[in-house]
Amino acid sequence: MTPTRSQLEKYDAQPIWDIAQAFKRIGPQIENLFERYVGSVTAPDWQGVAAEAALDRAGKDRKTAYAMADTLTASADRLEQGYWDVSTPLNSARGYITSAEAAGFAVGSTLGVSLPQGSDPTPALESTRAEWERQIVTAANSVETEDKRLQQDLTKLSAAMKTEFDAIGGSQTTLDEKRFSDAERFIFDEMKRNINSDTVKMIQGLLRKPKWYEFGRNYGNDIMTALTMWGVKVAPGQAWDHKPQLQSKFNLKTSNDFYFKQPGTDRKVYYDIYSNIHYGYVGRAAGIDSETLIKGASLGESVLVGKNDEADQITMRAGIDLYNKYGPNMTPEQFHQGVTEAIDKMEAAENDGRDLTQFRHEN
Repeated sequence: MTPTRSQLEKYDAQPIWDIAQAFKRIGPQIENLFERYVGSVTAPDWQGVAAEAALDRAGKDRKTAYAMADTLTASADRLEQGYWDVSTPLNSARGYITSAEAAGFAVGSTLGVSLPQGSDPTPALESTRAEWERQIVTAANSVETEDKRLQQDLTKLSAAMKTEFDAIGGSQTTLDEKRFSDAERFIFDEMKRNINSDTVKMIQGLLRKPKWYEFGRNYGNDIMTALTMWGVKVAPGQAWDHKPQLQSKFNLKTSNDFYFKQPGTDRKVYYDIYSNIHYGYVGRAAGIDSETLIKGASLGESVLVGKNDEADQITMRAGIDLYNKYGPNMTPEQFHQGVTEAIDKMEAAENDGRDLTQFRHEN
């Protein structure tokens, strides 16, 4: 399908080039990192079966890392070529449009070219018009074709890179560590999607304070309606209660399955912390104030929100704080840091002698 004029004008090929250069820098860094990693397990004072196993794994990981670096280099090369393949016809299409309009022709939103206003539609003029349109459309179609080809090639390279990343991650990550990371990514995507949902938009509208000219609006009734909508959405078993989804996604069965291990630590958290963080973050995005969210979830065995304890409070406030700090533009890295800080607070509470059922250390 031929791009529109607006799409041609907005298309920015520069990020393709920038990503290619970033990939070229990352490849050697990965190789260097894994050389250091292998060096760290070949210390002369480390002997025995454990040392041999670690060295064997390090060697396999280094081999995979080099393959990953090669894939990054191949991706960078394809991106560079893609940049030229796309930007050349893109610049041509834009140039043809500018030249055609300078000659008095009009170029429409779908790249159709019209004769100059008030001109005599002679065969020669019509031929010129048709040629301008042919050149513009041909160049625009080339942009579309090369963009799709680049996407297809990068999809294949991305699949290869994912396999290589998974190979390294799989050698060093336990099942419940993987569940922790996967659940974190899952709830991050849920949060970013749900803050733009129709439900959130309706609640925002209901909580918006009336303008001076909205004489007939019952603001108190609107607030109650908004909070009811919110409560129904987050009620146990409803769309924004993610516990059933996580249980199904990770096939959780035994009591230990429901505790996910923070990678690289001995700390485990109960699987419902993710929905609690979502509750706080999306609730603030909807315009519900922090204390109302916490009080609404502190009604004990309420039909709408169910039970909550100190760990619930910590994780709900983590979601609230994340929205207050970053708003809708929160990055995965910022979210990960917020989750880590919430776990730090749960651990501190346990160290103070408070009993938190949602936090434990690995035995």
